[in-house]
Amino acid sequence: LSFDEIIEGTQQIKVTDTVALLVEKADGTDVLVVNTTNVRVGIGVADPDHTLEVFSTAAQLKLSYDADSFATFAVDASDDVTIKTAASGGFRFQATTDTTNYFQVLDADGGTAIFNVDATNERVGIGTAAPLEKLEILGTAGASAGILISDPSATTYGAIIKYDDANLLTRIGSRSNGVDLNQINIPRDSVKVGIGCTPSQVLHVYANADPAILVESNTNAALIKLQGKRSSANDACQIVFQNDAGSGSLIGAAIKGYTTG
Repeated sequence: LSFDEIIEGTQQIKVTDTVALLVEKADGTDVLVVNTTNVRVGIGVADPDHTLEVFSTAAQLKLSYDADSFATFAVDASDDVTIKTAASGGFRFQATTDTTNYFQVLDADGGTAIFNVDATNERVGIGTAAPLEKLEILGTAGASAGILISDPSATTYGAIIKYDDANLLTRIGSRSNGVDLNQINIPRDSVKVGIGCTPSQVLHVYANADPAILVESNTNAALIKLQGKRSSANDACQIVFQNDAGSGSLIGAAIKGYTTG
């Protein structure tokens, strides 16, 4: 049966069969299938299992503004989805109503979002669906993960920052051949900094090299200024040398009279 007819006006097709409309190529390959029992449409597939299923080894969908402005959507044999725009086109996501979970990336179990965009508060969360700052990264137990800026020529080397929940420390350091050196340690609940150690003082430096601290300058300016709490120009700034056993000697009593800022 073949026909060439123009149908005008509103038309209705009422059927009782599952396949209400079937369009085939000359070789019998299905082009368009309308399944009225399950309310599904198949393009290139005889038994669509979703409301619309498009079957093709090429790009399955193309959305066009005109002949030069369009985007294609494709799924390949590895289940990878590729979205491409024509020319210099880009991607924009804009919410009609702002929500705290406007855009999310989830893992297979659909648990806490790996990546979450909070459009209400304009925040981004990594590992958390409720970021409290512009960018919040939820750490892992035992500081096993953090932020790594890797060496482009050797990815097992680089700079790293992470939070150690077991020891309540922020750790900043370098990664050397996969090993984190944690050169700087900052306690969560005190104003202290440790270099090479967990600090017990405001500034605590530990080293197994000699000297532990080296200060160099190419000017005639003072290299180090030590200033204690002063109530008068003659107040002393105390310096104490102490060994591992805790004994030491005060040598700063004679250092007085530093009155300038």
